[in-house]
Amino acid sequence: MPYHFAVEGARPHPALVIIRACALVSLAFSVATAIEYYGGGGTFCSEAGDCARVRAYAMHVHEHGIFLPIAGVVSFTLLFALTLPKGRTFARVAAACALLGAVAAGALVYVQASLGAWCWLCMAIDSSALVAGSAAAWLLAQTPEDPDTLGPGLSTTWWAGFWIAALAPVVYGATLQDPELPAQIRALHREGAVNIVELADFECPYCRLMHPALRAAIEQSGHDVNLVRLTYPLRFHENARPASIAYYCAVAQGQGEPMADRLFEGPLDRETYLAHARALSLHEASFTACLDDPATDARVQEDMALVDRIGMQGLPTVYIGARVQRGFPPGGGPEVFAASIEAVAQGEGRRVRYWPSILLVLLVGASVVWPLRARRSARVAA
Repeated sequence: MPYHFAVEGARPHPALVIIRACALVSLAFSVATAIEYYGGGGTFCSEAGDCARVRAYAMHVHEHGIFLPIAGVVSFTLLFALTLPKGRTFARVAAACALLGAVAAGALVYVQASLGAWCWLCMAIDSSALVAGSAAAWLLAQTPEDPDTLGPGLSTTWWAGFWIAALAPVVYGATLQDPELPAQIRALHREGAVNIVELADFECPYCRLMHPALRAAIEQSGHDVNLVRLTYPLRFHENARPASIAYYCAVAQGQGEPMADRLFEGPLDRETYLAHARALSLHEASFTACLDDPATDARVQEDMALVDRIGMQGLPTVYIGARVQRGFPPGGGPEVFAASIEAVAQGEGRRVRYWPSILLVLLVGASVVWPLRARRSARVAA
């Protein structure tokens, strides 16, 4: 296949360059958003902020919202690819697609404004798409005839930027898997045990998926496990804080874990909490008084303040020794936690994996060297 390179001195049309660069920016943030949606959240966004509200709306309220990150990754990959071939046809098709993307971005900005919540990942995607749309209007209005100003061809160093945009967010999460263990978490450890500190919200759907898997992993391990649960009821989960209060009222009577089992799997309302208390043979009058005691709510607030000092990034978050599991993948089971429990029992510490970063560097390097060598060979042949 012959390679085509720009004529010496020919300058690429700025509008097409802007569209291509914006496509890569939007692609990178779309990949990051996909990691947040399908990985349980917490890698790039805090679960206590607007990002989580927007994601909850998209995934649990709007029936098509769960597909938005996939649509973004596919759309911006195609847009980038359309800006590469030479010729007016590809350039104008790319511009038309960028205009459609800008319209969609405007609609999504309107949705966030309606919610009163602003996801920084979404805004990065939408802002970049709006800039690309403006450049597309310019390109459609003034499309040059010279093909050397319209696309660098498929053999281009722009592929290096594509691999960075597509893979860097994934590599970020895969390379430095375990951050330094916060001192506040270490203070909750018990000497000689496998220490597990769980940050959870009883209404969080990912926490509910995670709970039986973590419970099974602990039971199957056979090790002495010290489990400490810190509750962090998110402000847009209206039933989460009363559920945390019910949990601590059960803790006060030595039935915290059986109550947690019920709270994670069933409805969250006062009558249900009272029914759980009776099923667990708790002293009902004491339990009821505890539900209404301001001191119990203050106990929940202490948890939240502690987690805020740690720097909560996602729910659920489970610290197993010096290892951390943020989020919980749909369809995951005890194996998500079992390996870490066993490793910590054997005295192993935090995990750091450098090979994903090395692979990305090699891929980006090849994407730069290959077209430059092909260009040099073409010049020599000419």
